[in-house]
Amino acid sequence: MMSTWTLFFLFPSVMAVSWPSGTYTLIKPKSGCPSNWKIGWRHQDNEDNNNQNSVSSPHHFAGFSNGSIYWDDEDSNNANDKGGVLPSGTYDRNTRINYCCRSDGSSSTAIRLPTSRPFYLLRFTWSCQRVIGMNVREEFVKTDDEDYNNANSFSGSHPLKSEKYTNRTVTISKNTEMWNEVFREHQNLSPHCNGNLEWDLSMEEKWGSAWRECAKCTQCAYKSKMFNLYEEVASVKRGRRAAKINLGLQVGLHHTPISTASYRKICMASNIPPPSISGMQHTANAISEKIEEENMRDLQRQREKIKRIKKIRGENPDVVNIQSDCVYNNAIYSGIGKTPFQPATQCAYTVAENETYKHSIINTLPKSKLCSKRKHTVSTNVGEHAGPCTANINMQDSIGNEERWARECFEELKEDG
Repeated sequence: MMSTWTLFFLFPSVMAVSWPSGTYTLIKPKSGCPSNWKIGWRHQDNEDNNNQNSVSSPHHFAGFSNGSIYWDDEDSNNANDKGGVLPSGTYDRNTRINYCCRSDGSSSTAIRLPTSRPFYLLRFTWSCQRVIGMNVREEFVKTDDEDYNNANSFSGSHPLKSEKYTNRTVTISKNTEMWNEVFREHQNLSPHCNGNLEWDLSMEEKWGSAWRECAKCTQCAYKSKMFNLYEEVASVKRGRRAAKINLGLQVGLHHTPISTASYRKICMASNIPPPSISGMQHTANAISEKIEEENMRDLQRQREKIKRIKKIRGENPDVVNIQSDCVYNNAIYSGIGKTPFQPATQCAYTVAENETYKHSIINTLPKSKLCSKRKHTVSTNVGEHAGPCTANINMQDSIGNEERWARECFEELKEDG
């Protein structure tokens, strides 16, 4: 029986305050306990045969609602032991640890805790509690407990509860295939077993919004192989193929005003483990070029369509009535009296046809002064700094020069014929 503890290791970047008053327990890192804290230890005798205990690598190891976790430790020749000051619980042939958990606030709102030494926090929800002056890294401990007639259990609020009572996004057909295969395999291997089959959440793998899962039996030692519960994108390249749901998500986000952070908030409010920010950004970077290419082809198709309509009307296809306008990420007038600089850093100039009732957009021109400082290492066309740059105008250029943007748009239309 496998159990996984997910912990967040926080290491200092600045100094902070003292520890809150009260009696509570933290897991001890290699750097030691905070000053004047009492130390205790617990030795758990886990499964002897084919033990699969593991920890994340690298690691730094040396749980306000009530709840507990119970470990059914090794039955044969049990060697559990303990010492020092331990948290509330039972420490005999088996192990029970009591916890106080809370999730009434936003984990993204940083709190103040002492930062002179690294420490661990046990995760109650899917995101780590931010702490002012600390950097965070996720680590885990996986315990392989008694395999036969395992009696592991939990109650109330505890660090493992979020795993079992959250939602997942899976492809229905893939989920059906998994359970049909699992039922048949379990019946063949353990025909007399009356245990329940369930997802083994200690083994699941999250890839963006896609999931890989396996099943286990609550009574016998049966465990299935891993199943992809998502559809993959066909590819001739080597390596892991992309999940359709991850690419589709980015296509949708590109057509809406919400950001990665906003989508993650929606997921967390829906009790769905959200994709990581870095993973979503990586996918967005990969798909944005494809979206841009398709948008350019679509604009070309719209221009050809307007020409055909003009020809059908018996009119000159080279003369098209248009309207144009520019939008900014920040209103130009919002900086009046506040700053001598223009508050906008990005704009999009669009040209729409006035020949049909649809007023379809036939050309667009994006301009940006924003760039990634991380990429300032190689040359750029803008010339202000080194590095591949998303900025396509200089910082000193007037972003409100709509005459310039209109001229560039019309020159592109002229070249297109």
